[in-house]
Amino acid sequence: MTYDIIILGAGASGLAAAITAGRREKKILIIDKNKKCGQKLYATGNGRCNLTNQLFSPDSYYENDFALKIIGKSPAEDIISFFNSLGIYTYDRDGYVYPMSNQASTVVWALKDEAGRFDTSFRYNHEVNRIIKEKDGFKVILNNNESHIGKTLLIATGGFSYPKLGTANESIYSIYDSLNIKYKKYEAALCPLIIKEDLSKVSGVRTKGKVTVYKDEKEYHEEGEIQFTDYGISGIVIFNMSYFLDKGDKIYLDLIPEVSYERFKALFNNTRNRRPVAILNGLINDKLSSFILDNFLKNIDNKNLTGNDFNDDMVNELYLLMKKYTLNVKGKMDFDMSQASSGGILTSEIDPETMELRNIKGLYVSGEATNVLGKCGGYNLTYAFLSGIKAGRNM
Repeated sequence: MTYDIIILGAGASGLAAAITAGRREKKILIIDKNKKCGQKLYATGNGRCNLTNQLFSPDSYYENDFALKIIGKSPAEDIISFFNSLGIYTYDRDGYVYPMSNQASTVVWALKDEAGRFDTSFRYNHEVNRIIKEKDGFKVILNNNESHIGKTLLIATGGFSYPKLGTANESIYSIYDSLNIKYKKYEAALCPLIIKEDLSKVSGVRTKGKVTVYKDEKEYHEEGEIQFTDYGISGIVIFNMSYFLDKGDKIYLDLIPEVSYERFKALFNNTRNRRPVAILNGLINDKLSSFILDNFLKNIDNKNLTGNDFNDDMVNELYLLMKKYTLNVKGKMDFDMSQASSGGILTSEIDPETMELRNIKGLYVSGEATNVLGKCGGYNLTYAFLSGIKAGRNM
């Protein structure tokens, strides 16, 4: 059967594109390997679906001006307006925008219902085997040898993160290669870090801190909650900084970002009769206090020490250690624990005005299938929705 548009992927960007194109009275087929649409969306934002963020800046996306061209000047307002048109109202919590129901299922159902309101067909539980570029469109051959023709084609297959949710896999590379599409292989991103040092004694501890990374003669910072685990460190700030890090790199933790040396020294002076672990417990978690002191004092048993045993030089050294605690990166967790993936079809190949590939007329791409990555906080969903909407307007 022939369609105006075939969309590969029934996720955020694919459904947004289908709705936008459906409102333009296009005949659409959506193909997805899963048994239902929006599989990954159900898990987004811990099941609450962080749709977008009111706080955007040039560094919301990693070294990629292309994303800023797609999202435009008022991305949050555009996302909110789009979902209002689907009957979903939202609320703002510290810049993070969620559906008022606090349920990701609300978002998936509304997207599917609106897409289905038009001349749109869904083909679930089917994977694409081959795509053949023909004179007047694209022939899409499924794994059961069933074939469909699309005058235009949208690749909205997403990235590789959370494979248990039926996300894309390495089979997509053969499709890219067959169409001569230039791409970067997908890698796990926005993920926990595996650390060389043994952090098992502080596993489960969460603390507010500031993270610093030095990469390619640049300095990057992120502040928020750090989570210690058996294998390393996690938390949103770590996810965001993982983009810059590789095996062998160092990451620096400021465990007391709001404490000046004067206040730190005064803490010791005012509580010198207490054990040092108790003194530090006035600033940080007791397990973390004990861990820091064990590292600071090396093989010295500090159980019988008090603050009186710390001279000014020791207090200064301990302060500096806590302000720049150094950890060595052993690696990153894989796609199973990554919030998103980096890599995909190169943005240099895509027309930002239409989402059409510059060298393949009629072939469009959107969402995480492109080499665009944003920080945690709704930025990747914002790009997915708005890139899908832009594609749907132009296909």
